[in-house]
Amino acid sequence: MFRRRSTEAQAGLVVIAALLATLVPMWAILNAWLKHESELVEQAARNDAMNLAIAFEEHVHSVVRYADALIQDVREELVKDPDAFQTIAKTKLPRYETLVGQLALIDAEGWLVGSSLDSLAKKVDLSDREHFRVHRDNLGQDQLFVSKPILGRVSGIWSIQLTRPVINDENFPGWSFFRSRLRSSPISTNRSTSGAMG
Repeated sequence: MFRRRSTEAQAGLVVIAALLATLVPMWAILNAWLKHESELVEQAARNDAMNLAIAFEEHVHSVVRYADALIQDVREELVKDPDAFQTIAKTKLPRYETLVGQLALIDAEGWLVGSSLDSLAKKVDLSDREHFRVHRDNLGQDQLFVSKPILGRVSGIWSIQLTRPVINDENFPGWSFFRSRLRSSPISTNRSTSGAMG
């Protein structure tokens, strides 16, 4: 009877040893596989985030170039006919209105003298705004300025101002500014890109 118990105990130990010999490597393999899968998912998430960042950067560059082209186009016509701002803004803006929310003209003293939103019921002083001061303080420099987000005094909407000076010449007495307000615009996240915008 003692031998029988001893044999049963030995058989039980063999079964336990066999189970441990099988389960421990299986758990180790499963743990390694899960860790590898986790690393793959993390890497895929990093790649997706990088692709989205690159796509967003390209989108922002594209929108800024697009708006700057509009600013320069309207400015060129405005220099030829300074009194035609409202007409120019109303004819040009519809082509760009998915990205540009407002075209405006500021005179040399900082007063808003034209806006594509509506006729101005009252004068609006913008002389304290950075997008005005940067051009006033850097006379003769024709550079695009991109502002921090600000709350519009006429539109009441938070926006980013893109401005260029309208350079004074014999056809356009005085010194004026031009601005455009960008609307937020969704970007497609279904494309993969490689490389950054230059």
